[in-house]
Parts: sequence; C-alpha cells; structure tokens
Amino acid sequence: MKHYLVLLIVASIFFACGEPTPRPDPYPGDGSISHGVEYIPGWVRVKFREGMSPNIQHGVSRGSTIRTGIAEVDQLMDKLGATRAERVFSDGGKFSERRRKYGFHLWYALYVRATVQATTRSFHDLSLLECVEITELIPVIRCH
Repeated sequence: MKHYLVLLIVASIFFACGEPTPRPDPYPGDGSISHGVEYIPGWVRVKFREGMSPNIQHGVSRGSTIRTGIAEVDQLMDKLGATRAERVFSDGGKFSERRRKYGFHLWYALYVRATVQATTRSFHDLSLLECVEITELIPVIRCH
C-alpha cells in the first residue's frame, strides 16, 4: 500500500511539472504588436527620453485634453483624443532619487479611446516621436 502511495505522489509530481502551454511574447522587442495577445483597450505605456520629462497637466473638465509641455506630444494627444495620463511608477518617497536615476519618472500610461484602432494608432504614432524612447501596449494578464 505504501508503494502505491509513493508511486501516486511521484506520478502526480511528474505530470504537474510538464511543459506549460507557450504564450506569445507581448513585447517582441522590435516595436511591433504581437498577435494572439490581448491588450487593455485604450491604454498605451510610454517612456520619454531622458531630459524630456513631461509636466503632465490635465484639463479642468472631464474629457478635456492633456498638456505635457512637449509641443509634439501635445499635438498628437489632441489628435488622438487622449483624456487621461498617469505615471506608471510613484515618486518613491525616500527612494525618489534612486528611481529618478533609473528613469522610473519617465514612464507614463496614456489613455485614448477604447477601440482597437485608436489604441494601435496611438501606439504607432507615439513610437514615431523623437522624445519617446519606448512605446508599449499593456497586455491583459489572466491567472488560470
């Protein structure tokens, strides 16, 4: 009986450690959108180049435009109809100098209309700007 129990435990460990189903990489690294990955509609994450740290100011009324203090970004945000911008990483309190050193202050999530066309258009248009170093769509993470 003990042998069967040990055999059952070993077999369950063996089958539990199998290869997981491969998922497509949401960030292929070449600036393209990975097919087969679901992204959060309307949100685009950008990292501005060092020295281009934006001063994000929201309009007073809901749905108004965003001002960054960078002319080409402001024009594009007006064109895309961006209504919201958030810093991806907080200031960090006592670690703020360290976060600035590693560029965490340059990451922003921008919200445009929640359609696939608007999201992919903003991804493409933002990636063409000189002041933007990295542009990413935000993948949906599902826990199975």
